[in-house]
Amino acid sequence: MSEKRSGLLLLHKVPGTTSFQDLRLIKKRLGHGKVGHAGTLDKFAEGLLIVACGRYTRLLSLFEALDKTYEARLLFGTETETLDPEGEPTRRSDIPTYGEVEGVLPSFMGRIEQLPPRYSAIHVGGKRAYDLARRGEDFQVPSRVVEIKRLEVIRAALPELDVIIDCSKGTYIRSLARDIARGCGAAAHLSKLKRLSIGPFSLDEGVKAEDFDPERHLMSPESFLERLDQVEIMKVQEEVVPRLRQGRKINATWFLGEPKKNIVALFDQQQNFLALIERHQDGWVYRMVIPEAAL
Repeated sequence: MSEKRSGLLLLHKVPGTTSFQDLRLIKKRLGHGKVGHAGTLDKFAEGLLIVACGRYTRLLSLFEALDKTYEARLLFGTETETLDPEGEPTRRSDIPTYGEVEGVLPSFMGRIEQLPPRYSAIHVGGKRAYDLARRGEDFQVPSRVVEIKRLEVIRAALPELDVIIDCSKGTYIRSLARDIARGCGAAAHLSKLKRLSIGPFSLDEGVKAEDFDPERHLMSPESFLERLDQVEIMKVQEEVVPRLRQGRKINATWFLGEPKKNIVALFDQQQNFLALIERHQDGWVYRMVIPEAAL
């Protein structure tokens, strides 16, 4: 597969389309279907998606644990079955005062236990929760511990409340909207959601699917790996390149330097990406290897 058709794409998903609809267009522009992404966005939502294309789909696990930043709008007065604007109303309430809302916000800071929505992609008994919910089946979604690092009100015009949220992986903003409202004895759902960033990658860098050009918008391995704090970029001695490409057992003497981090991206001296390796107790192991020279 041509190196020009492999890379990382920062995709600006627009509201009203599904993540999969956007990916179909990306695949068409690439001319192949080897595309994956980290962090699906709901149809009503907008924001940044990290998309890996071609040989670099195997790097997606690096992005799954990154923190995310959202801008969200809570609409008080109605809770819906999906906790977003697309669901049927299930609860109604009076509109709380801003003082009541403000009073519960601190309790959602830090590490909290959160119950994901029933309409979510979480697996329950080997099946997607949203499939079970659509069939009307009785099931329990397991709770999880997430971390809210920032919860800042940027606009209060009740029944609407706009907030900025910095959070850990696995956080459901729809659930957060539900729980904030219930905390002050009210009902609410998420009416707007925009993902502003994933780790060091910003929505400002994103390109919309309809504007995607593989020659212009695919990022090279080095340009995105060097931005990840957990990854160290390192070159190797030229004579060991064939052994790396063959996945031979890694010897620390191959490196041009001493690795300080536990995940290392190895490049040859012409800046061609060779492999991603990880330090284990008994030495270095491959997370991925590029078996042939870049085209």
